[in-house]
Amino acid sequence: MKKLAVIVGAGRGMGNNIAERFAKENFRVVLAARRQNLLDEYAAELSAKGYEVFTHAADVADTASLTKMFADVQNQFGAVDGRFKSGGTADATYRCQHSNAFAAN
Repeated sequence: MKKLAVIVGAGRGMGNNIAERFAKENFRVVLAARRQNLLDEYAAELSAKGYEVFTHAADVADTASLTKMFADVQNQFGAVDGRFKSGGTADATYRCQHSNAFAAN
C-alpha cells in the first residue's frame, strides 16, 4: 500500500508544490487548507496527472479544526507517513507540532 502524506496549507503556492512532490514519490496525498474550492481545483489537477489525492478543509490556526482533520484522516486512511505544514503563523506551527493529532501519528 502507498504511504500517506498530509499537506497542511495546500491551497496554493508552496503547499501545492510540496503536495505534488509527495505524489511524484508515490504517496497518497491529503490536501488540507481553509478554502475547499482551492483544494478541489488543485486536487483535480493532480488527479488528472494520475496521482491519488484527497482533500479536507481545515484551519491550521484553529486547534479543534486541525485535530478533527487529523482524526478524520486517520480514521479513513490509517497512519500518516508524512506531514508538511505550509501555512499559518509561528503559533500555528507550534499548534501543528504539539497537537494530539500529530502526537497520535
